[in-house]
Amino acid sequence: MVDTILMSSLLMAVGLWWLLSALYRPLISFLEKKGMVASNYEGAMIPLGVGVVIPFVYLLCIPWMILIGHGSASLYLLQTLFMFVIAYVGWRDDRFGGKQTKGIRGHLSLWWKTGERSTGLWKAAVGSWVALFVGGLYARGWWEWLLHAGLIALLINQINLLDLRPGRALKGFFIYALVLLPYSFGVMPLHLWLPLLVTAGFLFQKDIRAQAMLGDTGSNTLGFTLAMWIVVYGSLGLKLILFSISLLIQLYAEKKSISALIQRNAILSWIDGLGRRET
Repeated sequence: MVDTILMSSLLMAVGLWWLLSALYRPLISFLEKKGMVASNYEGAMIPLGVGVVIPFVYLLCIPWMILIGHGSASLYLLQTLFMFVIAYVGWRDDRFGGKQTKGIRGHLSLWWKTGERSTGLWKAAVGSWVALFVGGLYARGWWEWLLHAGLIALLINQINLLDLRPGRALKGFFIYALVLLPYSFGVMPLHLWLPLLVTAGFLFQKDIRAQAMLGDTGSNTLGFTLAMWIVVYGSLGLKLILFSISLLIQLYAEKKSISALIQRNAILSWIDGLGRRET
């Protein structure tokens, strides 16, 4: 049985990589036709929102999930549903949102002063609702509900905060995934995380070369999915540690630049530049 699951997983990963390779050019053409092109940190105009492919990958993997699901189909489908929700509000922000307003305080201030509900504010509102709903499903009390909701909301935004340089958001995702790796063997079902790791690996080669950007569409979806895995499978200690770290990063980002912090730290700067082409 184990050999069958491993073989089907390997075939799924190879097939998924091939499918992503075949669909990448049509995806880029679709984004360009929709006007999803933006200036990156170097001023180059590149496709924005390639992360929209992530929830569709999970939709396509439903037959594989049914094959090896072993009773966790409801969790897979719930995860996929909310990946679409988070990706959609991220897509709206990528396509219609102004870039002048930054941070939660900025969007709230704009609403307070002008009455304008920015796409970023809608994204925060929907993300908060999803965080409260999903967090409550797996909580054993009101305190854990608040912890879960806060962790989900913070991680949705945290991966997005990193998406300012090629490959940075996906590197953050992979670092978190390594933290969760001990839970993945025999605890977290393979079909929950393998499609995302394959898709993230594929998108990384495009992102690190500054050929395309994940956008809020992709970075928010990565953050939500990581948070959901932590909420469902992480220990209380792990949740508290990651919540505290995420809160500190969020408070720092509201006042100062994450990019400047990374550049000042030798280790973070090395990790950030790893694999990125020189300008």
